[in-house]
Amino acid sequence: MAQEDVFKKLVSHCKEYGFVFPSSDIYDGLGAVYDYGQMGVELKNNIKKYWWDSMVLLHENIVGIDSAIFMHPTIWKASGHVDAFNDPLIDNKDSKKRYRADVLIEDQLAKYDDKINKEVAKAAKRFGESFDEAQFRSTNGRVLEHQAKRDALHTRFAKALNDGNLEELRHAARLTSASMQPPPMEPILLPVSVNSIFVPTSLGAEPDRRIMVASIHGSSASL
Repeated sequence: MAQEDVFKKLVSHCKEYGFVFPSSDIYDGLGAVYDYGQMGVELKNNIKKYWWDSMVLLHENIVGIDSAIFMHPTIWKASGHVDAFNDPLIDNKDSKKRYRADVLIEDQLAKYDDKINKEVAKAAKRFGESFDEAQFRSTNGRVLEHQAKRDALHTRFAKALNDGNLEELRHAARLTSASMQPPPMEPILLPVSVNSIFVPTSLGAEPDRRIMVASIHGSSASL
């Protein structure tokens, strides 16, 4: 099933069961904008509560604050949002589609994992109770081939991210999809909004201590 069809069915299901509704629907609506319905707002609140509990209540050295969404520009500069937060994207000029390089690579890594797991499952079914999974993973040719490709891609991916090497990331992403030819693709950078920021501060005798602020729509947890 095509990804577009899956998305349409998902949106239809969410609208039918009250998770989301088209925004301002009774007043002619507003394109590409949705409101949370009666089920959606409960789901959102549950996720927010789970996040808050895991970030605040389960840690003795973290307390919650409710900060303003608008902050002094220096905070965003100090946190790295102004200079450092970028997503490497790849444009396919033939299909007119845009891809996140890291998502392409992560999808390919998942495909390698799936291939390995299928080989293991087939062998387990064939050999039954006598099947030794660890030995099979370390000796089977196809598993070792997939694992070697996965490890090589993962190593290349991690190094490119750590080094901030967008050109290397572009090449790694290009190798993951046969449908995307090298010439039409160009790396670009777009700013990304991130909920976790680091704000340097001086607290008493600990001038090097840093405050971590993680927020959902203005609600925050700080360390």
